[in-house]
Amino acid sequence: MKPNLHFKFSPIKKNNEIDLSDLGNSLVGFDRLIRDLVKVTCIRGDVSVQAVSYRDGSIVVDTVVKIKEFVDLLPFERIDELLDFLQIVNAYAWQKASEFFNEIKSSHRTLNDYFASNPLDFTIIAIAITYMIDKAKSLKELPFNQSMGIPTQYAMKLHKLIHKDAFKTALKPIVEDKIDSVEISVDRSFEKSVKIDQENFHHYLGDDDQILPHLENGEVCDLKGEITSLKSTRGDSLTFKYIFESKEYNLDLFPPQDETTKNYTDYYKEKVNIKAEVIRTSIYKKPKLKLTFIELRQMKLFDN
Repeated sequence: MKPNLHFKFSPIKKNNEIDLSDLGNSLVGFDRLIRDLVKVTCIRGDVSVQAVSYRDGSIVVDTVVKIKEFVDLLPFERIDELLDFLQIVNAYAWQKASEFFNEIKSSHRTLNDYFASNPLDFTIIAIAITYMIDKAKSLKELPFNQSMGIPTQYAMKLHKLIHKDAFKTALKPIVEDKIDSVEISVDRSFEKSVKIDQENFHHYLGDDDQILPHLENGEVCDLKGEITSLKSTRGDSLTFKYIFESKEYNLDLFPPQDETTKNYTDYYKEKVNIKAEVIRTSIYKKPKLKLTFIELRQMKLFDN
């Protein structure tokens, strides 16, 4: 079977490489996401997502999305589910199907009758997936814009998927600045595609995906933590282990201007108090810290 869904991953900087583990994590996330999106359409059957080829440049992965077998040999259980699906993938097919079921003389027609002459093409399943990914970015907040042209049931389910972290794993490399963007298309040449990038990825993430939202950009904070590493290979920085609400975060901590990590070897593997400026571009990404003051913490009895 020919590929019907294509993914293009672009690095942060031109000619940079994309780590295989980051690519793999994202593809695993998209595999789960596609299964969730097929459920939104109410298509009945076992979803299969297979990578069938790989292309260089910006990394392109060609895949096949198909339904292994339909329940009772029918992809939909009800006529309204079929019509909702056709509404988002093919206006002409939706119109013809509506006429097929609405003609008075044909009021007895069933889904069996329709699919006998109109078998489901796996390509339009891929079209539905890209359509829903595109629409989802406008469905994070309630109420919805009713002029979006998407069935209400689809909109409600997509809204819930966002707030159930359905997109989180797929977009993890974007959140962590490992890749710049991912494009999804049914067109092998990507002339028409849905693009999720550094500018719009936050529309696909729920409130629970926010990272340390109390640390606001530009704010100077007093924080307690531990220096766990000193890095100098890609610019001088320290790793600051910060615990908030019982969760551990490893944050980049940059020395003041004209200083390097060599000035902070005495703090390595030590618990410290710091004063630092918060630097962040998104509430969904880990903040970075610009150090202005540091001291060893005075250990108290039973201090953790």
